[in-house]
Amino acid sequence: MADLNLNFENDSTSEEWAPALANLSTPLLNSKLTTLRSQSSTLSSTLTAKLASSPSGQSLLHIGPSLSTLPPDLHSLLTAVTPMLEQVRQYEKHNQKELVRIVTAGKLIERECRRAEHSKDCTQILRDLVAVEKILEQDQKNSNSNFNANAKAYAKGSSSSEYNNSSNEEEKRDDYTNGNGNGEQQEQVVSSSDGNGNGNVVDKDTNENIQATNELNRMASLERVAYATLHLMHQLNSSSEQITSALQGHKTNANVNANANANANASNKKKGDSKSSKANANANGNGNGGTGTGTGTVIMLLPSMDTPLTQDTEKAQFLMKLAPRIRALEKNAFRSISQHLELILKRKLRMSRERERQRDNTQPNSNSENEKSSTSTSSGMNTNTNHPIEEDQRLLLGHLFRSFALLGRGSDAESMFASVAIMPIVRKKISIGKLDEGGSRGECAGLSPLLKEIVSDIKDLWGDVLQLVESIFDMSMEMEHYNKDIHIHYLSTNTTKGGLARTSDSDKSKIDLVTAGVWVPIARALMTDPAIKTAIFSPGIASIFQANYSVLEKFLSQLSFNLLKPSSSESIEEKESGVETADSTFGGDEDKLALTELYYEPDIDTNLIRVAQARIYGHGTTVEFSKKWNLPIYYQLRFGEVCARLEKAIQQVESDGWHAEVYSGSGSDEVVHSLTKNYGFELPFFMEVFDTLRWLWGPEVFLKPLTHRFLRGTIQILGRVISFIKDGLEGKIKFGSEAAPSSSSIDGASESALGTGEDTSLSTTMPKIDRSYCWNERIEDVASVSWELTILETYLKEEHVQNVLKTLNSSGPEHLGGDEMSSLIGEVMVEAAQDISPVVDTVWNEIIVNILTAKCTAPLSAVKGVAATYRMTNRPPPTQASPFVGTILRSLQEFDTTFSSRTPSYLGTLWKKTIVDTIADLYSTAVAELIETVQRTEEALKNRKVRRAAAGGMSDGEKVRLQLFLDQQAFSRSIEDV
Repeated sequence: MADLNLNFENDSTSEEWAPALANLSTPLLNSKLTTLRSQSSTLSSTLTAKLASSPSGQSLLHIGPSLSTLPPDLHSLLTAVTPMLEQVRQYEKHNQKELVRIVTAGKLIERECRRAEHSKDCTQILRDLVAVEKILEQDQKNSNSNFNANAKAYAKGSSSSEYNNSSNEEEKRDDYTNGNGNGEQQEQVVSSSDGNGNGNVVDKDTNENIQATNELNRMASLERVAYATLHLMHQLNSSSEQITSALQGHKTNANVNANANANANASNKKKGDSKSSKANANANGNGNGGTGTGTGTVIMLLPSMDTPLTQDTEKAQFLMKLAPRIRALEKNAFRSISQHLELILKRKLRMSRERERQRDNTQPNSNSENEKSSTSTSSGMNTNTNHPIEEDQRLLLGHLFRSFALLGRGSDAESMFASVAIMPIVRKKISIGKLDEGGSRGECAGLSPLLKEIVSDIKDLWGDVLQLVESIFDMSMEMEHYNKDIHIHYLSTNTTKGGLARTSDSDKSKIDLVTAGVWVPIARALMTDPAIKTAIFSPGIASIFQANYSVLEKFLSQLSFNLLKPSSSESIEEKESGVETADSTFGGDEDKLALTELYYEPDIDTNLIRVAQARIYGHGTTVEFSKKWNLPIYYQLRFGEVCARLEKAIQQVESDGWHAEVYSGSGSDEVVHSLTKNYGFELPFFMEVFDTLRWLWGPEVFLKPLTHRFLRGTIQILGRVISFIKDGLEGKIKFGSEAAPSSSSIDGASESALGTGEDTSLSTTMPKIDRSYCWNERIEDVASVSWELTILETYLKEEHVQNVLKTLNSSGPEHLGGDEMSSLIGEVMVEAAQDISPVVDTVWNEIIVNILTAKCTAPLSAVKGVAATYRMTNRPPPTQASPFVGTILRSLQEFDTTFSSRTPSYLGTLWKKTIVDTIADLYSTAVAELIETVQRTEEALKNRKVRRAAAGGMSDGEKVRLQLFLDQQAFSRSIEDV
């Protein structure tokens, strides 16, 4: 039995111990069962005690009334827990259904609330649409009734005298169409009288005030129409985008589902029918919202009120049904606003013409300034911009321009202002006759007065409108990024191609009358007319081309300032008159006088003017206008003139020498005297070079876009001058030429020969005289040229840089980067003049040194004659230096005296030290050779015993040595003098 004892705690498998159990007897199995039950009971009691003593075990109290009731094994535990779990599962399922019901009801309520809000919005949109349609319809009826009423009154002859005297039928029609108020009010005549015959005047003024008020109300209504149209268009565009997004979303979901089904079918084919059916069953179970009891880990998301509602296109569909009416509304609003703007602009022009005609009619009849003032006052020609009529016009135009901006039609307003308001002035002023006024044909002498007159007329007539629009549509913030990058010159290479274009909706809602309304029509008028275009932009005559460019550049650079600047006379008048001016302006109307402080006054500052100028430079028309100037051809012409002057001067100098009269500048005598006095120039050639450089950068020649070319031309001119001087210093160029005898002598000989009948063939065979020479051998020429080069170098590095910067700043808009540009030009000029210093150094340290050394060494040949003077001559000992010693350094002394004030200071005395050192060395060598010769002679005489004592006891050799000593002392003193 001991052998049959089985240890179930071993890791043996059931296949190993199953046969052994089959061989056991029944009593033995019962004993084993009793033992196992006892062990199980002991282990269960131990487990129960541990659960009761641990905090985590107490969580099992809900399973039974006490720990003693726990089942003895796990099977019993599962059996007892399963019904409770099923109840929990049913409870959770019931709660989920209730949550779904509550959330569904809540979402339905939320959806209905949203529909109610959308209904209110749609109702309001429809009301706005109907309201603005009625406003436009009423405006059209008023315009038609006013036109009919005015036409009827004009046909009866009851219209005002301005229509009877006007010859422009278009102006009459404009006035009919632009009638104010209702037709019945215009036909109505109030004939009350105060007994003095003034009743009609009062009624007329009252009627005019009513008409002005009605017109102002209509323009305000049109602005509200534009605002409502803008809102409706935004709603319509938003609805269109919403529907498009919804359609794309449905299409995307359909594609996703189709791809998912295709992938599922493909996976089913690979896994087999059994697995696919199981996967489909699980998918169906999970899709039905159940939690499933299988082993899957799919988690169902519970519904929540925080989940946003699905997109609803009901409102969008309603707006899409109104799309035709909204687009028709936009079209009709734009047409109505355009008509009113055109008519008001034309009316303002007509009023200006009437004032001009009245002024022309009243001025001949006035005999004094007082009569002119009284006549102007009586005729009502008040040019003050605060006049009630002018103020009403500004208010009307403000409403209309804002309406254009709201509709996103800013470019249309600009085009209409340009064609209706500006082009008549431009066409009236610009002509080829006025362009040549004050000069001969083709000179364009009248261009500057013509442009000033155009700007003056535009400022007088439309200045208040330009200020108003510029202040309303303040574009300073939008232009900040542009001002950082653009070069403030309209020919800058940094300007973008095509200029600044409207690329966004915010740009389309801005109106720029200064650029598109004023500058563009002026530029088009100058560029489109063939005769004017040829006269202005043709580079055939450089002086005319430069003058035209300078005039137009100055005009363009000051355009925004001249158009937007507040009138100084108005400011002074406002300060001096105060309330009294307002009282007189509004004719004592207390209501209008009380509202004067509420009127909008444009606030134009320097920042707005600067931004407006930047827009002008960045506009595409400005870029196109700049391309009309053929600047490279102009530079070639000007540089050709400079090269011709320089080459002519060089040829004349080669022929007649450095002192040839080659200066060809204006005011020759005065300028030459000034150059000599102020700068120190003496040679006419360098005066010509100086004048050439100054002329090239003069305001009558220089153009700012060609700055880089003019700098390069300056370097080329200096390079040509330095090359010419270097060639002369190297002996490559000879001055003078092989010339025959003077023409006077030749002509006289010919005439005498002809008079006597002799043969004149000998005159043609006479030898020519060679007068050529290398000027580098003439120390005066070399030193003079060196000094002139030094003066030119100093001018280039200092004064010429300032002249260039002054020309740059005065030739157009303020130049960007003043310090940087000054530094750049200074570096260029230093680089251009850097080749002058080596030439000057070579002249003084080599050529002048060599020439003076050669001259000073010539007297040294007399050193050998000292010995001959005392050899066997029985002369007394010397008491003074030899005469030649004083001539050794005479050339150096004379040169130094002559050119001491014309020697560059930075050279110092090195060149003189070099000359003295060289001469001293040669002198010492000559003396040494002489002493050696004397010594050899003395030795020879001593050997022959023919030596005899000289007078005073000194030998000939000693006399020679004494003479050399005296000469050395004299030479040392001459060196100290130098």
